[in-house]
Amino acid sequence: MENQLLLLEKKLEEALVLYEQQEKYELALEYYREVELEVANFIERNLAEAVPAYKLLAQCYLRQAGMLRQLGRREEASVINKKEIESAKLSGDSIAYAQSLFSTGINLLSSRQIEDGLSLLNQAKVAFEKGESADHKQGIGWYWIILSDLGNKGMVPAGKEEIIEYATKAIAILTEIGNLPGIARAYEARAIAYKNKGDDNQADEDQKRSKATMVT
Repeated sequence: MENQLLLLEKKLEEALVLYEQQEKYELALEYYREVELEVANFIERNLAEAVPAYKLLAQCYLRQAGMLRQLGRREEASVINKKEIESAKLSGDSIAYAQSLFSTGINLLSSRQIEDGLSLLNQAKVAFEKGESADHKQGIGWYWIILSDLGNKGMVPAGKEEIIEYATKAIAILTEIGNLPGIARAYEARAIAYKNKGDDNQADEDQKRSKATMVT
């Protein structure tokens, strides 16, 4: 039974590399939905093994919500986020639940529901801070990236130095666990803050670091 779940998890990761990371969002969404159905069928047939399967189901919904946001289909993403949180709760897994809070918060922010979105992000950060695993640290690192992005866009009150500090925290945390996409994103956010501050040299350096990280 466990092997079947591992195979389904592998299929999710394959879709991430083959489609999502290549910006083929419709294909990724379709693939994630196929895996979702397979996991749901697994749960129906193996009720005794349902708890760990719900964690994978929450991951399917998380990935789907991300693709729907990329495609501008925010209302659909909101519906999927609710399913994601429900599955994460049923899994009893703290990381799955924290990730679902984070994902839902991002969806609210993208819909300009700033106060509610930030509230969920902060709840997710508290949950991520309760552990020391790579997944916990990744969650905290991306929290600081999102705050940096929001600050650069003027969606939250944050001075340029604050935004630089947020991005610097993200870089330190994500470098520790080798999360290259996050590191590149954090350098990019910090470059924008430096640019807005009028420090073109530092901005150029961070842009170079961002591009070099993505190539690595």
